[in-house]
Amino acid sequence: MANQTTDGEQERTVGKRTYEIFLRTIRANLGSPQPPMAAKYSVSICLCSYKRPAKAFYNSVFVGREQKDDIVEWTDADGRDFLALKMSAYDKIDGIYPYSEEDINAIEEIIQVETSRDDTDKEIIGWANTQLLKIESLYGDEGES
Repeated sequence: MANQTTDGEQERTVGKRTYEIFLRTIRANLGSPQPPMAAKYSVSICLCSYKRPAKAFYNSVFVGREQKDDIVEWTDADGRDFLALKMSAYDKIDGIYPYSEEDINAIEEIIQVETSRDDTDKEIIGWANTQLLKIESLYGDEGES
């Protein structure tokens, strides 16, 4: 019985580490000079560098629904898939925020693309507005007299 508990705890630890790697990989691909959202394809390529078989690693994090609370997924006007972190995800890794005032225009473009659609994704609009507010709170007073 003790081995089952140990095995279960070990599986949860490995799962948590896998998920943290997933979140860190997304964050490493966010913000200036990169786009404000990470290309899903690029994230999957980065995940291939880990020792676990890439497909198993990729499926374990992309299929798991825990991510729903921590990431947003978006398809741009050209049909490319992107990922970004919600604010809740930063506390699960190390709290480092990837965006700066250099990202404002690109985030505003995401809002423009999304609001031009017939079926606007309110989650994406909310995500983008949250990022703009966070950037303003971090950098808004710089340069003002």
